[in-house]
This record gives sequence, structure tokens and C-alpha cells, in this order.
Amino acid sequence: MQAIVWNAKEKSNGVFAQLLGRLSQESCIYQVNLEAAEGDDGWLTRPEFDTIMECFRKGCVLNVESRRKVRQCSLCPISVVVSALQAHGRTTETIAILSTLRKLPRAWQMEIQREEDQASQSH
Repeated sequence: MQAIVWNAKEKSNGVFAQLLGRLSQESCIYQVNLEAAEGDDGWLTRPEFDTIMECFRKGCVLNVESRRKVRQCSLCPISVVVSALQAHGRTTETIAILSTLRKLPRAWQMEIQREEDQASQSH
């Protein structure tokens, strides 16, 4: 999410977690790390951890050399992501993500349609 919306290319800048904090949703972030997989209160199995990290590294870390350095990532329910992106506001990036998830707010849909209509009338 951070890489797309907030341009955090190679390292988390914490801005998404900060937004969730302002929305009182920070408890919805699940840290995926070895402690979660192997600790006494672990909520993941080691194979689950390995699978999540492999997907994250390949899908979110562009630099192949940097992939080996990634030791943790965060998971967040889609419903919380949708709420956070809507609260962040309408940008090209948030529109693209919410459209893909089929969660684009109706008001945004109407604004986009109005802008497209205005653009077509001016041509």
C-alpha cells in the first residue's frame, strides 16, 4: 500500500500505519515476522510465514538484492485498507486500488463521471 499510495519504494516509511492510528485502526495491523511464526504466542506457522514473505518479497520489493534483506511485513484486512484509503482521499492511486477492489465510493464514481462528461463537452 505504501509503495503505491505514498511512494515508499524500498523501505516502509510508516505513513500507512500512522493513518490507521488516526483512524483508531492500528490494532488491525498484523506483523509478519519470525516471532509471529515461532514465538510462544505465535499466530503463524513457519510454512505460512515463509509463503507470506515469499509473496511479499516478489510482489512488493522491486530490487532483487533488497529482497533478501526483508525480514517482516504487515498484513491488514481489506475492509480496513478500504476505509483508510477513502479517508486519505481521492487520488489517482486510491482510485485505482479501490476500483480494483470494487470499493470505489459512490460519491467518487459520480465525481469521475461528472468530470468525464465535462471533458467530453469541452472537446
